[in-house]
Amino acid sequence: FKVKKRKSISEKLKALKTKILKLTRLQKLIKKPGEIVQLYGAKKCFKPAKIIFTSKTKLSSGRRVLIGKNTKLLYANSADYRTAMALPNTSLSDDKYAVFIDQFLPYHPDFQSNYTYNLFQATDYYNELNRFFKTFTQQTGLKVIVAAHPRRLNKYDNDFNSDIQLFYNQTGHLVKNAEMVLLHYSTAINFAIIFNKPMLFIDSNLFKGIDVFLYTRAFSKHFNSTMVNMSNNSINCKQINKVDTEKYQNYLEQNIQHKDAQEIDLKSVILQAIEEYL
Repeated sequence: FKVKKRKSISEKLKALKTKILKLTRLQKLIKKPGEIVQLYGAKKCFKPAKIIFTSKTKLSSGRRVLIGKNTKLLYANSADYRTAMALPNTSLSDDKYAVFIDQFLPYHPDFQSNYTYNLFQATDYYNELNRFFKTFTQQTGLKVIVAAHPRRLNKYDNDFNSDIQLFYNQTGHLVKNAEMVLLHYSTAINFAIIFNKPMLFIDSNLFKGIDVFLYTRAFSKHFNSTMVNMSNNSINCKQINKVDTEKYQNYLEQNIQHKDAQEIDLKSVILQAIEEYL
């Protein structure tokens, strides 16, 4: 007979985290039966849209159900692209810097709802992050500035070391003038693509078995960008992949700046469509 190999404590903990994550996803569905019914009803009862405005070449499954044989697709540049084009050229810092895209881990309601909040402690996360920032600055000569998540509301600013500057509601502006973008994963990645900035994705042992790791790894692979584990003591921040121009351009055209989009503001696109099609 075969002797069953006993799992190590770390393997048991990892398996437990994965099990908790699966259960919490199921709980989220069970706790929101009304939303599930509404979504199903919308898909079955909504008539196809006459006009759909989008910046994407491929619509999500939730939006595709609104397309009928007479639906008109009109393309407009994304909100992030329009915001980016209106940003000033002046920098918010006199020094060269890298900007970190803050996701308000682990306090953000999105992370609390999927129990990420209970899988690692905020003190452990910010201790690692601050240590990483220090190492990064020592190796690259770039100061780190934080594009603070709006939900932070100055309440948790002390999570970061006192020498780290935080800016609120300036993410696009900070990315535009940064030498590099540091992040886990975020929709603010659009600004890095628009301004053609190299990205360094930050992983941690704290993220094992949860979505943060999966998304961070997926983004880094998609853009052929470097990912480092800030839990490691021997991090090399000097060997970072350069911008993969083809990857960036494909993402830009497919999600941000559609090739058929008119170079006018969205309001004008909508008004023209109303006059022409309705």
